[in-house]
Amino acid sequence: MNPSKKMRILILVGMCLCIFLVVNFISKDRYGVITDSQIGNVVAEEKITLLAEERLNHRNKPIALLFYEKDNLIGAYDVTNKNGNIHYLKAITVEKRNEMPIQFIGAQGEFAYVMVSINDKDILKNAEILTVTFGDNVSYSKEVSPQNENYIIVHENPLKEKRMVQNINIDVYNSSGQVIYRNEVGVKMEATSLMFQLVLITS
Repeated sequence: MNPSKKMRILILVGMCLCIFLVVNFISKDRYGVITDSQIGNVVAEEKITLLAEERLNHRNKPIALLFYEKDNLIGAYDVTNKNGNIHYLKAITVEKRNEMPIQFIGAQGEFAYVMVSINDKDILKNAEILTVTFGDNVSYSKEVSPQNENYIIVHENPLKEKRMVQNINIDVYNSSGQVIYRNEVGVKMEATSLMFQLVLITS
């Protein structure tokens, strides 16, 4: 083959490759961190009371988890900032049950999370540490404040073959390290909410 012709072919192939890479970069969805104003917009638009929030801005696709109350319901929103625009989806909605000492909801996908409301005033007053143990026996703890009834605990590396939030344990400890609340082992989440969320955060 003529060297000049071979060079032209190589240049053409290189140009095509560059064009492909540029088009792929431009068309690829870009995710940014979620801001205070974006969270505020979701709260205002949906007319919800924000109970707690957790922002996972360190992930490749940053996401914010909103634990909310509206009327007699509690639930969760997943919020993302895609291509500079806010996107949010209602992940879970269940009836709020104040008669339960502690009520919790949760979901599993690329990560798992549990949202906890401490309804019992005596438990809240004496609580020091809230510990959630997921289905793979990995535990996470948060300090409890008497002024804060609501918490979000995230497990970012769940075992996908495990039912992470269908069978969880929740323990609350006082300042002496004594257990003052423990849920029944293997409490099951609401199946319909879980199945919907499983599809949502893995899509």
